[in-house]
Amino acid sequence: MYLIKTRIQESKIHGKGYIADEDVPIGTIIYFYGEKDKRISKEEFDILPQNKKEHLTEFAVEDEFGNWVETSTGPYTNHSCDPNIMPLFIEGYYTDIVVKDIKKGDEITIDYAQFFSSEKWTMDCNCGTKRCRKHVGFGLKTDCEAESYYEQQIRHAVGNLNKVNQPIHDSSDKYAKQISNILKSCKKPTVGKYVKFGLIKS
Repeated sequence: MYLIKTRIQESKIHGKGYIADEDVPIGTIIYFYGEKDKRISKEEFDILPQNKKEHLTEFAVEDEFGNWVETSTGPYTNHSCDPNIMPLFIEGYYTDIVVKDIKKGDEITIDYAQFFSSEKWTMDCNCGTKRCRKHVGFGLKTDCEAESYYEQQIRHAVGNLNKVNQPIHDSSDKYAKQISNILKSCKKPTVGKYVKFGLIKS
């Protein structure tokens, strides 16, 4: 769920998108999977009808163990090759962190290629940014330049974690509280990169 004020409206990228209704600075945890989001284990996924599997494949997120999460707020975060948020795992909890200052009225975007998938997929991109790769997916040849750019962005964002107001500290959701407690224990947070970017406490 998003932790800031947003609205859904027509997107310049594709269909509908999430629009920020407030300014949000770099380093803000803007999104996490909460109690209202539906969690589907690998075992549950394996016995689903094919049409439901296809629905999850298109609209939910998979982890490396075959488990899925389907957001309760709808699939309206569009892809961009130069996104303003990026995934950040905090001791196993999925969150999104702001890596470019978001102004009120900006569309919130993320790079779909950063999501894990057990199957190779590709799509054409119409994000319109100067960094547009035109063709994105999972299982494609690694774009080293994009990886380096993203690593610089997220390291800067994580360095701001304790310098900006974190709305997750005010959430009553049980998962938000757990994430909040972890963040409060981070004095000098940094980021490590394995399969995904993960917070390292220090």
